[in-house]
Amino acid sequence: MFIVLASAFVFVPFAAGAATVGIRGPADAVVIGSSIVVDVLMDTGVDAVNAVEGTLQYSRELFEFDGVRDGSSILTFWIERAHVDGDRIRFSGMTPGGFTGVGRLFSVTFRARTAGEGVIALASVQVLRHDGVGSPVPVDLVPLPVRVTAGAVILSTPVPEDHDPPEPFTPVVSQTDEAFDGKAFLSFDAQDKGGGIAYYEVSEGKDAFRRVESPTVLEHQRLDGVIVVRAVDRAGNIRTAEIPPVHPPKGRGAYLLLVLLATLVVLVVIAPRLWQIYARRRAGN
Repeated sequence: MFIVLASAFVFVPFAAGAATVGIRGPADAVVIGSSIVVDVLMDTGVDAVNAVEGTLQYSRELFEFDGVRDGSSILTFWIERAHVDGDRIRFSGMTPGGFTGVGRLFSVTFRARTAGEGVIALASVQVLRHDGVGSPVPVDLVPLPVRVTAGAVILSTPVPEDHDPPEPFTPVVSQTDEAFDGKAFLSFDAQDKGGGIAYYEVSEGKDAFRRVESPTVLEHQRLDGVIVVRAVDRAGNIRTAEIPPVHPPKGRGAYLLLVLLATLVVLVVIAPRLWQIYARRRAGN
């Protein structure tokens, strides 16, 4: 279980062979108008796991949702980034190489709205083993009791500024009969150590950037233009990756060679002849 003491916590698993997913947050009361950051943490226990999904529930009477930060998460691929859906936050992600130990899934910032007591809790959480078949792992859930008062500020958690762009990444163009009716598609996944990735944009050739999610079907199936992918984090920092044309336009190389040969003909054959004609006319004058 999580035992929260001020800004620290002690992690104690409930049962052998079970993963524990819980919430770390302030042990003291917070006042109306102040902000808190709560962390969603997971202890895999003895098992290596590679996927987790679930929901985080909170009282909209007590708190106003103020943002998610998933930078430096142990989940490296998001199937469904943590987002608000009514009075809960849904999330689903993977770590393809597997993870063992204690780590953070994501953090949520709340702003206290009204005085009262409540619980920030997890529900419908599923954790899958990294065993090749994705067998389920038993899960223990640990909620976070919260109390909001109208008194003086006891605790306020500032959100750190983020000036660093996402980490370098490599988008990949793929094509298979088993996906998207055999059409070429683009896959990408950038990591951000700050607040996490907010969205991606793609430009094909001379087209304007458009927002997309990975994977996305390419609009220009000839793949004859440069593809540019931009990863934008929650602070607005941008990391850009570029893919050269997979199939450069046919005939361009032959056209350039023809232009070069024509230029050589002009320089070697025609130019000297024109100079001779010009010199004779000048001599006759």
